[in-house]
Amino acid sequence: MKVLTLNCGSSTVKYKLIDTASRNLLACGKVERIGMIGATIDLERPGAPKIVREEELLDHTMAINSILRLLVEDGAKVLDDLHDIDAIGHRVVHGGESFTGKMEAFLLTLENGGTSGPHGMLHSGHEFVYCMRGHLEYEV
Repeated sequence: MKVLTLNCGSSTVKYKLIDTASRNLLACGKVERIGMIGATIDLERPGAPKIVREEELLDHTMAINSILRLLVEDGAKVLDDLHDIDAIGHRVVHGGESFTGKMEAFLLTLENGGTSGPHGMLHSGHEFVYCMRGHLEYEV
């Protein structure tokens, strides 16, 4: 099983692609300076040179789409097809006293997200927006 993990910060996305059957790291990297001049994306693969590019990435949707394109691009070619990704894991800000145990990420509402955790939507609004868009628009 190939799992793509995402960790979205306010202006970054860190990612790893892991083959859980072999426990091998297939690729990892990060996007930095999302929404700013000089945004960069990088990709590291075992036994291959690191790829670093500067791109115009205005939001997290553009950043994650850039990661997905890079994973199947001829020069990097980590995957033959995006459908080779079996699961995607994503970290979101802790829910504070409102959410104290495990729960389905897509059961979170923008209303709850607005007040959850120490930073709430101010810090993690992009995470909730991408989760919602990912649930509705992006099926890998």
